[in-house]
Amino acid sequence: MSAMLRRNAWVLGAAVLSLVLTVQPFRDSDVWWHLAVGHYILAHGIPSVEPFSFLHAAHPWVGQQWLYEVGLVRLVDLGGPGLASLVMGVVASAALLIAALSIPAERRPAGPVMAAALLLSALVAAQLLGVRGQVISLFGAALVLHLVMRWRRGSTRVLLALPVVFAVWANLHAGFVIGLGIALVALLTVRGVDRRRRLLLGAAIAASAVATLANPAGPALWGYVAATFSDPTITGVVTEWRSPDFHDVWLRLFEAEAILLVVAWMLAPRRDLFDLVLAGGVFAASLQAQRNVSLFALVAAPQLAVYGAAAWQTHRARLPRLTRLARRRPPPSWFGAALMAVVVGGTAIAVVPQLSRDSAARYQASHEPKAAADFAAAHLAGRRLYSIDTWGGYLAGRFPTGRVVFVYDETGVFGTAALQTYLHIHDLSPDWDTLIRQEGIADAIVPAGAQEAAALHTLGWAVDCRDSTSGSVVMSSTATPGGGSGLDTAPACA
Repeated sequence: MSAMLRRNAWVLGAAVLSLVLTVQPFRDSDVWWHLAVGHYILAHGIPSVEPFSFLHAAHPWVGQQWLYEVGLVRLVDLGGPGLASLVMGVVASAALLIAALSIPAERRPAGPVMAAALLLSALVAAQLLGVRGQVISLFGAALVLHLVMRWRRGSTRVLLALPVVFAVWANLHAGFVIGLGIALVALLTVRGVDRRRRLLLGAAIAASAVATLANPAGPALWGYVAATFSDPTITGVVTEWRSPDFHDVWLRLFEAEAILLVVAWMLAPRRDLFDLVLAGGVFAASLQAQRNVSLFALVAAPQLAVYGAAAWQTHRARLPRLTRLARRRPPPSWFGAALMAVVVGGTAIAVVPQLSRDSAARYQASHEPKAAADFAAAHLAGRRLYSIDTWGGYLAGRFPTGRVVFVYDETGVFGTAALQTYLHIHDLSPDWDTLIRQEGIADAIVPAGAQEAAALHTLGWAVDCRDSTSGSVVMSSTATPGGGSGLDTAPACA
């Protein structure tokens, strides 16, 4: 087995092992409204206005994920939620693998180093992966990074692929702007490239930007992106748009990876301007919004491997004991195949049980207000429901007709006024009860311990039932027959 093959075997094994982290159930409740949109598109075409909420949306509907949503429906129809989880997990792990393999052959460190960097990045990114559209953008970013690195090594033919990548990407997820940013950083910072190749990259970037217009919304897609980034209320509604909370253990991992990368930069003999600007820019974006942490992990994986290995080569003489350990005898020829078999087998044992329909149903019942929604479907049909934003996406998936849902995470469409209405109620502002009445809301599905539940109970609302599995309650301003208990004494929803 050649040295190159051994290195690839290590990183391939790490990518397989990372599936334990990247294959996830429907953890993000937004998946449910994306499924509902996918069904709507297949039945009626892409909607022109927001289709589920009774709130007025300030902006027209932009189908910025229409192809992802249709594909998601097809996957679930074909193999249930488990197949969708598996495919999206493979996409996420493939993104990390492509990023790691973007390292030029002459700079590529030993296989175990690359494998360790990939697994660390998978651990850092895991909380932002799963069945969600931004995983597609992570994959797209890895592709662009790989193509840019090949262009840097002298290939100009790879630039022909860039417009194709962006044309497809713009129909899957609006995160295509990330890829354009990566390419622009390369155009402006890569050294040692002749004028002709730089002009060709600039032309490919321009063609890629034009290619993003090949979507059902056309130029309006760019307006959607601008509206999302400029909405001042988005951080109040969507947690992952907020700055990181470093008291969170997961975000401590992000902090640790960033520190390791900076240390590796400092100890390595040479640093590349493209690497510094790209990783620095993504790090700054991650401090602005924690949803970008997964992108930082993707960018950091190859850099941590390269600069970490370079730092070790430069300073290992100062650590003789570790140097002797690193010079240990190589394993026998059969070791690699045996290790890969163990990795594949262990990954299968960890992942496969999560893919069953029963497992998906149990996860849904414990993490979403399923029993509460079942009760609402049976007893509150056609009535407007208040719920927290976290559950809004699930309820949009459960009640896709009749416009009974409040707000969910399509913030670029709802606009500031609708989001302010939600925040005033959620934060119990002085006018919150007035807004409840103005919006014609007489029922709610909220966490039993939420501030809204206590406030509504004080307002005279009664608890129709309690979903103890998910910790939710159904409340009504006028109790349904058989309901009307307090927060602690309500009957079960099931």
